[in-house]
This record gives sequence, structure tokens and C-alpha cells, in this order.
Amino acid sequence: MLVADQKGDLSRFKLHLSNHNFFKNNEYFNDYVYSYTLLGAHLKPMLIYDISKKLSVSGGLYLQKYAGTDVLNTLKPLYRIEYKPVENLSIIMGAIDGGWKHRLVEQIYRFDRHLIDNDEEGVQFVFDNGKAFGDVWINWDKAAFPRDLHQEQLQIGISGEFSLFTSGFSKFNLVGQMLWAHNGGQDLAVTYRVRSFGALAGGLRFSRMFALRQASGCKFESIFIRNSDLSPEKKLPYRNGYGIHTQLEAYYSYFSLSVAYWYDHQYFSALGEPLYQSVSNKWGSVFAPERRVFTGKFAFIKEVTPGLKVAVHYGAYWGRDIKSFDYFYGMHLILNYNVFFKKS
Repeated sequence: MLVADQKGDLSRFKLHLSNHNFFKNNEYFNDYVYSYTLLGAHLKPMLIYDISKKLSVSGGLYLQKYAGTDVLNTLKPLYRIEYKPVENLSIIMGAIDGGWKHRLVEQIYRFDRHLIDNDEEGVQFVFDNGKAFGDVWINWDKAAFPRDLHQEQLQIGISGEFSLFTSGFSKFNLVGQMLWAHNGGQDLAVTYRVRSFGALAGGLRFSRMFALRQASGCKFESIFIRNSDLSPEKKLPYRNGYGIHTQLEAYYSYFSLSVAYWYDHQYFSALGEPLYQSVSNKWGSVFAPERRVFTGKFAFIKEVTPGLKVAVHYGAYWGRDIKSFDYFYGMHLILNYNVFFKKS
């Protein structure tokens, strides 16, 4: 018998439904990134069997479809095994916890990848005890075998955050992140250039909660990012660069508002937001050695019923150096729900 529950029943079998319905319209008018609209959904039903409190195995499907297409854009089987050798530490193989769960800044990992490529597979180690967070993973985007016509694609990442100081409602955290993206492979049917890009980030985050009836507070962060082209044969005009991201955010109840400033010198990234980069994603001959980008974002996020969140957001980018105003807006319905098998 099946029973819908959100409170964490101790049944060994459960069905987890993960569904993200998204609409995001990018109105970009510059020479660095294409303007496009993402409208669609992805669904991930997973049957989970808890062998013990420390070990679980699961299997399911990943389905993705964009509006305006007549067929599924992605349909693939998923498997996952998760082992918790000690409290707060998980070792995962198969379908890993990806996307925004890595907590990467968007200069390294753009938001749209959560919508386009949300089915990461590989190996992952996650530690989270409330005071410290650590995530180390390998995402094997595409496998390549001898005589294949395409390259293998993979990323190796590290994301960590550690509480340096806590006093009352205030907290200072140390942030460190690394992402390496690689396209390569040996003994392929066609010879391709090996491409490898790396990014290393570090900085501080400050947060303070306010003693109000509604959840409220403010956050400030300043992150320094160093990027490098690690390819054996370099084709970009820059070998390495850096950027500084500074952001102030305030939130109250279901609303949040943030303003940010980004400065970079010869910055590029394989998976980061192109609006911040010194190399155009549209035209190979367009470059801006120094970028100065002001950003403002607004969001409304509310859980309207158990397991279902509604999100509405808007963001604006003012590229002072290239005299370009770009913006996006969107809406999301995000479902995370457990259905337990009731013991007879």
C-alpha cells in the first residue's frame, strides 16, 4: 500500500518524486551571449530502498522536455548508491546531488545549467554538519570509448564553506571553491583538441538574521576567482585571469533583493555565466580584457503546499564597459515529494 508522507517515515521502500517546471526568458542584447528562452520541465522519479540507516540504493528515470518539441529531449535510466560511514558524511555513486546543491557562484557555474543539465552522474563526497559544508565530486558528462566520434566530457569540483565566527544572530564564513572542466579522450576515431579550463575561488560570507516575526536578514559576500586555460594547445587570447565578485542581499519573509558588482581582468570559464566573461560566447573575435558588471536581482520563493515551491525571479545586468543592459525573468514550480510504502 502507498501512503503520501513528507515527514520521513521509517519504511524501507519509498518513491521520491523530483519535478522542476521552469520558464526563464533571457533578454540579452550584447555580443557576448545569445538571447534565448527556456520553457519546459524535468521529472526524476526514484524508487529508494533503505537497506539500513547508513546504506540506501535507488533506481529511476530522468526525463526532460522543452515546450514546443514533440518528443522527450532526454530520457535516461538512473541508479544511485549512498553510504554514510559516519554522521553528516555521505559517499554517493551514480546519480549525484548536482546543480545548485554544489553552492558554486554563478561566475563558475551559471544558473541556466540547473535547467539544461540537471542529471549529473559520477562520484561524490558530501559533508554537512551545520557549521561546515564540503562537497567533492566528479561529474562524468559524456563517456568516450576507443574509436568513438566524440570526446569525453567531465568536471571535477570542490566546494566548501566553514564557519569562522558566530555571535548571536551574526556569522562569518570562509568560502573555497574549485571547478575543472575537461574535454578529451584517447584513441578516438577523430582527432580533437584537448580543452581544459580551471577556476579557483575563495572569499568571505557574512550573514545576520533579524529578530522579527518573519524570517529576515542580510548577507554580504566578497569572492576572488582565479581562472586558467590548462589546455595543452591554447587557442584563447588569454592564458589566465581573475575576477572579484561583491554582493549584498536582504531578505524578508518570501522575498529577497540583491545588488552586486563584478570586476574582472581576462576572465573566462567553461561553465560560468557568459555575461561576466572577457571572451564572447557568440563571436570568437570579440573580447573585453576588463569587465565591469552591475547586477540587481529580485526573487519570491514560497512553499505553497507540502513539497511544492513557487519561485518568481527577475535579474538585470548593466555592463558598464560594453554599455549593455540585459535582463531575465522567470517562474518555477518545484516539486519534491516522498510516497512511502506502508508496511502491511
